[in-house]
Amino acid sequence: MNKNHREIEDDILDKVSGKINFKEKKSKQFLRLFVKGVAFLAVAAISGGMAGSYNSSKKTPIYIYPPTNNSPGTISSIISPISEYGIITKNDIIRVAETISPSIVGVHLETLSQRVSNGIIFKAEGYIITSYSNIKDKDKGKIMVMLQNNDNKQVADLLGFNEVSDIAVIKIQGKNFPTAKFGDATKVNVGEIVVALGNPLAKQQVFGTITHGILSTLNKSIEVQDSITKSKTTYNLFLTDAVINQGNSGGPLCNLSGEVIGINSLKIANYEGKIDGLSFSLSMSSIREIIDNIMNVGRVSKAQIGIKAIKAVLEDETIKGAYVQDVVTGTGSDAAGIKPTDIIIEVDNQKISNVEDLNSIISKRKVGDKVHIKIWRNMKIIDKDIQLSEQQDNNS
Repeated sequence: MNKNHREIEDDILDKVSGKINFKEKKSKQFLRLFVKGVAFLAVAAISGGMAGSYNSSKKTPIYIYPPTNNSPGTISSIISPISEYGIITKNDIIRVAETISPSIVGVHLETLSQRVSNGIIFKAEGYIITSYSNIKDKDKGKIMVMLQNNDNKQVADLLGFNEVSDIAVIKIQGKNFPTAKFGDATKVNVGEIVVALGNPLAKQQVFGTITHGILSTLNKSIEVQDSITKSKTTYNLFLTDAVINQGNSGGPLCNLSGEVIGINSLKIANYEGKIDGLSFSLSMSSIREIIDNIMNVGRVSKAQIGIKAIKAVLEDETIKGAYVQDVVTGTGSDAAGIKPTDIIIEVDNQKISNVEDLNSIISKRKVGDKVHIKIWRNMKIIDKDIQLSEQQDNNS
């Protein structure tokens, strides 16, 4: 065997910044590649003293033979399992952890210190996004926040929440806190590597874990019904094979630049149903609106068209849409003269086949927006303009 070869080391990341434990999936490992000179590979060009590549097809470690005067460089496999997806540099994950971990905090109720959830500081003045389900039992005491490099816990105020999405915004006193950077969730790609992180200070074994994986689905829409108001909201999700558990649920899902593109969510998985090997994260494209609403008005303000409807399809299928069963008094639909038995077939030039189509469009609008609709009434198509009103929802 060539003495110049360098075997890729199979490492497990134990700690970052002295605080974070990496939770390793059995099928995934972090690797470091050291080479001298230039080694030409089928999937990557590696130059300089240290580099790494991500290989979606190799499932065994490889020996790298640096180029010599007589050889351009070769590779050969050895029989030993490595990451399910191939090679990813250890430094990539370290960089993400070091970038984002200072802004991750622990959140719990005063009398339930063993039930810690994750929080993310997103404004230097102490604004934190966290899981509402972990702090909603107000009779269990004050909301406590554990900061990194600070043994003292701080009391937080609840500014607002959205129970359906399990998102809450809390605030602690102070300034110049380290903050997370929100990335553009619309610019990620299928196959992109992501990292799920949790609170590094919690004492429980599964807390403070870091897992990584790839995105398999982007902006998957899910419609969730509020258990009290029965209203429905559409959210955008990411599907990834990065393990999401109690240790990092509510924590950030990051790209390799350390930007937050989603919030890890076990609750959303309960709505959608579990899929073996895949986890759910709520996309920042949905979360930003929730945060903005809470920051501006103290609650999540949702627009409604003001009707109760079911799917309607005529026998000859020439007309499909949302059949109006009832009109809510005082709403835009009431003012526009929408009546029971009307069928909404189009909203803002988009065809409507069912109630889900209607809800999806309205969920992207704001209170006060106007929408142009077409309804089918008494064998005629009628145009109407409706101003959206605020939906009374299970928020505070």
